[in-house]
Amino acid sequence: MQSFNHQSFGLGLGLIGSLLIGTSSVAANPAIVASSPPPQVFTTPTYDREPLPKALNTAQAWQTVAHNAMRDKDYHNSLVAYNKAIDLAFPEQRALLLEERGWVYYLSGYFNQASQDLQRAASLYLDQEDRQSYRNVIQMRRFIDTQARQLQPTPRQGELSQLDTASILP
Repeated sequence: MQSFNHQSFGLGLGLIGSLLIGTSSVAANPAIVASSPPPQVFTTPTYDREPLPKALNTAQAWQTVAHNAMRDKDYHNSLVAYNKAIDLAFPEQRALLLEERGWVYYLSGYFNQASQDLQRAASLYLDQEDRQSYRNVIQMRRFIDTQARQLQPTPRQGELSQLDTASILP
C-alpha cells in the first residue's frame, strides 16, 4: 500500500508563503504586485503513519520506516531509511523515493543534497515519461534553490557579522 500523498502549495502557502512572497508588503504596494513573478506552485510529500512491516527487506518497508520517522520530524532516521529504500528499490520506484528524500533533505536544511535528489528524480521521471511528476519536481527544485540563495549572506553581510562578533569578543 502506497502511503505517499501530496499537499498542494501555491497561493495558500501560509506563513512560509507570506515570507517568501512578502504578502504584507505586496498588499501595501500594488506596483509590486504587477511586477512580482507568479508564486511557484508544486505539491510536496506528506507522510501517513503506518504500522511497521514485520520484515524490513523491501524498499516499500524502508519507505514506511522513513515516512514514520518523517512524521515525528526525525529527519536523520528518515534519511537513513530512505537511503536503504533507494538501495533496495526497483528502478521504477527510485524517482519517488528520491523526491521524498529530497524533501526531507530540504526540511533538514541540506539544500544542495535536496536539489541533487530532486534533479535525479526529475531525470528518472523523464525516462519514465511521467511529465506531471517531472514538472512538479522541477518546481520543487526551483523553490529549494531560491530558498538556498535567499539564505546565503552576501559578502557584505558576512563582513558585518564578523565585525559584530569581533567587537563582542574580549
